[in-house]
Amino acid sequence: MDSAAWKVIPFQQQMGHITSEIARARAWEEKGSMDSREQALLRAMDLIDLSLNCARGTRCRELARLREVVCDCLIQAGVYHVSLSDLERYGLQFLGI
Repeated sequence: MDSAAWKVIPFQQQMGHITSEIARARAWEEKGSMDSREQALLRAMDLIDLSLNCARGTRCRELARLREVVCDCLIQAGVYHVSLSDLERYGLQFLGI
C-alpha cells in the first residue's frame, strides 16, 4: 500500500490491518509454517512503518514500541516475553473488540 492511501485511513483501522497480520502470523505459527509466519510479521512491520510515517506524539511512541516488540517476535529473541497472541489482544483493543 502506498503511504498516501495509508495516511487517509483512520488510526484505529490502521491498527486493525496491523493486527490482522499479527493474527495471520500467530495462525501460521500454530500450523508450524515459520516461513509464512515470518512473511506475515514482515507485512505487519511494513504497515507499522507506514503508520509511523504519518503519526505524531503519543501514537508515534506507541507505534515505535509496537514495532520493537514485533521485531522481538520476528527474530524470536524473547526479550519482551510477549507472544503473538498477546500482540493480537493488544491490537484488538483499538478496534473496541
